[in-house]
Amino acid sequence: MTRLPMHSIATLVVTYVVLTVAALLMGDQWLGAWLPLLAKQVDWLMPTEFARHALALTPGDGQITLEAVTTVDLHAANRIIPAGTVARSATLKAYALQHAAIVFAILAAWPARSLGKRAWLLALGAPCILLCVSFDIPFVLVGLLRRIWLDPLATGHATADPLVVYGAFLQDGGRIGLSIAVAVAAATTVSDPRAAATPVDGPDAAAAAK
Repeated sequence: MTRLPMHSIATLVVTYVVLTVAALLMGDQWLGAWLPLLAKQVDWLMPTEFARHALALTPGDGQITLEAVTTVDLHAANRIIPAGTVARSATLKAYALQHAAIVFAILAAWPARSLGKRAWLLALGAPCILLCVSFDIPFVLVGLLRRIWLDPLATGHATADPLVVYGAFLQDGGRIGLSIAVAVAAATTVSDPRAAATPVDGPDAAAAAK
């Protein structure tokens, strides 16, 4: 048995803890810079019955809030929801920040036989986080909007909508699997974990690092 697996586990845990603390301290600044891109993704996913009015970090409650207005009159069973009505959905900021902690923890702990491979692994972190957050937060916010506002108008229809189903999957723990899957897929493109799992010592180390 080698010491590499224990080293990798320690790196995974330490990196995750450090990045989680960093997210608590600087998460608002990071997410604030991200909001314009998330807003464009929300617009693309938004059903025709709604138009985005605002997407913002809600002070004090740790949430990302989507505020939309109805573009048409929505006919419920015994009432009409007029066009221009404000509709809201929200998700925790911590979910978006969690992606960064998980992705970088996995990439930092992933076996690598050279500093060059390690640099490539860490460089993949940014696009991985971009992918994870893009396939999480906009889908959850719009999915909640559809479920909360459209399902009462057509019982059983909105909850069967693919966007609503996917958003519910993410909220039920799927976002952790998304982070892990994206990070592992990226890592395997630049590193062979079976080869890297064998420690490189002695005179063959220089050759193996090439």
